[in-house]
Amino acid sequence: MLPVVTLVAACGGPRAVRSPSPSVGPRELTAVQQAAQALNRLAFGPRPLDVARVTTMGVDRWIDEQLHPETVPDSTLGVVLQSLPVWMESPRALTNEMPPQDVFVRGLRRQRGLADNAQFQLTGDDSVRFKAINDRANQSYNQFQAAKVIRAQMSERQLLEVMTDFWENHFSVFAGKMPTRFTLMAYDRDVIRPRALGKFRDLLGAVAHSPAMLWYLDNYQSAADSAHLNLPEYRQMEKSGKRPVIRRRNGLNENYGR
Repeated sequence: MLPVVTLVAACGGPRAVRSPSPSVGPRELTAVQQAAQALNRLAFGPRPLDVARVTTMGVDRWIDEQLHPETVPDSTLGVVLQSLPVWMESPRALTNEMPPQDVFVRGLRRQRGLADNAQFQLTGDDSVRFKAINDRANQSYNQFQAAKVIRAQMSERQLLEVMTDFWENHFSVFAGKMPTRFTLMAYDRDVIRPRALGKFRDLLGAVAHSPAMLWYLDNYQSAADSAHLNLPEYRQMEKSGKRPVIRRRNGLNENYGR
């Protein structure tokens, strides 16, 4: 059978020193079958000519290259992604240019000198302006979605794309709960993708501190359990004989632990 390179080999990160290629012994599959199996398991399936290319270079060498994506040229994909400029923009710049409705309305209130609790209604011109902004935002978000499909189809760094998709599903967040539609783009581009083949601890920490996960778990407003004493409060009660007054405290959100 084809020797499967486990993901443990990737835990050293993209810049890890390569280990010697395994010695090739007798295998039950032909070279063509090995190439097809590897492309089906470690990529999004074989494209035209992929099986022949992997067969020629050898499955072990192809897997070793996939574990070190920085060594795999991907210029064609880069040219295509240039037609999707949203991929290169920062979420903050995109949100400032194309704010969601609540941010748009708050901006109008400030411009008109109104308090946050004052009655406010969009004018016809306001509605037309916001619709134009929302249409542009939808087009930009569609570019991000298109980029994910294009990467899966065209990238030569197939294992990186497969593992990015895997970790985004494992550490899943809900698009409808994000503060802006561009938060998911940053989650993919800046959090998951750079660490998809690296150390799991690095990925775990980055996900836990990412705006997408913090917002999804309501960590920006979570609080510790105020119904029970913590250890310092318990010791204070033992010394004084009185139960201390418990006030609501900021703390970790238990959802991520589960």
